[in-house]
Amino acid sequence: MSTILDVMALEGPDMITGTKHTLLELHTFCMAVKASKHVFPRLKPTVRADVGAWPSAKRMASIKEIYVAAQNLHQNEVQKKHSFVWVDPDASTESPSLASDTKDQKSRHALEQIIEKHCVDHLLTAEVSCDTTEQILRDILEVWENTGEGVDDVDRRMLAILVSRDIDNPSGHKCECIYELAVDLSLGRSSSFVRDMVRIVRVQETDTRQAIIALTNTLAAREGCKKCWRGVLLRWLNQNEKQEARWGTAIIDHLVQTMDPATWLSFMQSLETIFADTIADNTNKHELPSLLRPQILTWVSEVAKFGPTLTKLEEVSESPSAVRHMLFYGTEPRRKENLAILSHLKKAEGNSAEAVMQNIVLWISGRRSDMREVIECLSKLLDAPYEAIEACNEIWDAKCGFLDIPGLPTHEQAGLSRIVSRDVVYYDDASEQYKIMMQPDPLTSKAKRPLQTIAKRRYDVPLAVTEVMVAGWIQDDDVAPETKTVIECLARLLNLEVYKRDIPKGELSKATEFWNGIEAEIMREAERLEGLKRTLKAKDPLQTALLIEEYNIPDSNLLEDEIQELPPGIIDLVELIDDDEIEMSFTLASYTELQRSAMGVPSTANNLLLRLTIDRYALPLDVRIPEIRTDIFAVDMLLSSVYSAAMANKAELLPNCPIHPISTVKTILDSLPKLSVIRDAVHISTVLSKYHVDAEKLISWAYYSTVPRYITGSPPSDPR
Repeated sequence: MSTILDVMALEGPDMITGTKHTLLELHTFCMAVKASKHVFPRLKPTVRADVGAWPSAKRMASIKEIYVAAQNLHQNEVQKKHSFVWVDPDASTESPSLASDTKDQKSRHALEQIIEKHCVDHLLTAEVSCDTTEQILRDILEVWENTGEGVDDVDRRMLAILVSRDIDNPSGHKCECIYELAVDLSLGRSSSFVRDMVRIVRVQETDTRQAIIALTNTLAAREGCKKCWRGVLLRWLNQNEKQEARWGTAIIDHLVQTMDPATWLSFMQSLETIFADTIADNTNKHELPSLLRPQILTWVSEVAKFGPTLTKLEEVSESPSAVRHMLFYGTEPRRKENLAILSHLKKAEGNSAEAVMQNIVLWISGRRSDMREVIECLSKLLDAPYEAIEACNEIWDAKCGFLDIPGLPTHEQAGLSRIVSRDVVYYDDASEQYKIMMQPDPLTSKAKRPLQTIAKRRYDVPLAVTEVMVAGWIQDDDVAPETKTVIECLARLLNLEVYKRDIPKGELSKATEFWNGIEAEIMREAERLEGLKRTLKAKDPLQTALLIEEYNIPDSNLLEDEIQELPPGIIDLVELIDDDEIEMSFTLASYTELQRSAMGVPSTANNLLLRLTIDRYALPLDVRIPEIRTDIFAVDMLLSSVYSAAMANKAELLPNCPIHPISTVKTILDSLPKLSVIRDAVHISTVLSKYHVDAEKLISWAYYSTVPRYITGSPPSDPR
């Protein structure tokens, strides 16, 4: 027996490496000898002492399982070509002559060598080592022997194997991590942390940065001991520093690019909390990773004051990079400028200027703008009057192509609380209609919560349109000087030309052409809606009337008003077909066949339908408008009001005007002679046509339109 042990001791690790089952067979044989009542007592005292100190069969079975698990893990990693190498950033770079030796050592899991050495020390030489590797194996055995085949137990075992990989020069934090696994197990702590750690360590094999993020978040949320795992995190941070040349970007820039502001701030603050004592005790002897350097953490603490402001800014941004760009560490002057911008945005929260200020900040991202000019503009907007803010919003919308279509309700008028999303885009020739979903007041009952839309269109707005708008405010004597200052500041920031005197004719022509197209589109929409209203009235006049009244839709028609005043027995016989057309139905039931024949009515007819059309334009103008000969002062006042509306370019004051564009209204009125000439003319229509072909049409419309009239009396009719 002693001879066998002596031979194996001489062979040592070489023999164990070559025949891994020999040692287990020897242990089984010696355990059988030790259990023998006849053989064991006859051995030499020294042999009996050595064999008596050998590990139990259960312990050797655990060692074998750990050895096999380590081998299987390493083989799987090699097959996947994702072999993990624990890079020690504190170790010096190896020389080329040692490269081949290092490769051979890395070809096996570190636990294989530890276990083989342990077996030699305990089974053959009886020289028990007390170094760090021995402690690692004892801690892994503690984990192994107190776990079974359950999912949580398998996770603990796997984590112990993963953490102990590639331990050439074991670090204390690795031993502590394995020890903590054993302690947590003995205390019956939750294994969710273990499952997370298994996943994180697996991720680290292929993506160190994602593993750093995951481990930081896990440790920040964990209660209890985290010192050993903090050492793992610090090692990964240092390892990442050495890999940045391969990544092409620093980790701090990577985090800014991939995280929203709130997540970035939370992550950086968690890192600072985890390594608080390390940062406080830091000396030049051990330089900290870039993420833990004081200047970076100071920048984080300054930006953290504006966390909600950054979040709100990102919510209204179409591109996350526009906001995240402000988080970059950059140069000191740029950091100060970003903090000044954020400070202005924070002061504007809840202010009417907040929206346009946010738009400006997002617009300058990625552009070479003078930051001092930007900060000055934001400062002026903070103190600007409401009229200036409204003007700036209109300028901004025009610059970006968004325009509210006149005549459609805004979200304030519709009583809606907030914009949910702008998610549907329509393309119709020159414009794109953005469908903005609005959410009603949450206090409103569910029965009164229809999903409404606010129409807003994005046009290809010529630059001249925006510049003419700016000139309109700048050259208006009624606009306050402080308002002009704010408008001019915004215009120059948006690279718009500011015309303080004359506007080039070419620019005016472009703007006029654009607005003429908008006006024509509005009129087409008005005609479509009017046709829809008539169709609804024909189907259900009562409900349509209630609907029109509920939404305060203009609905004035003289002929319809006349019908409503008919006696109850007759009103049912009259139907409004169009604004100038009605249909009357008379029953023929009381007429005999002879009477019907005398009237020329077919004998099979049951009703007589009479359709009447009122054509005001078929009558002479002085018949339709007698005041044109009898009271030219009233007519002059009427046409003057139309002229003022046209000069102000307010189409809403000229509803259903048949003359397009609105500039033509002004042209027609400018071409007319004195009203006394028209009054004294024999044939007024002939005279008017010589001045302008649409002059009579405009005057006739003005008389019967919804423009406030100073002429009383009902219009003449010409029933047919």
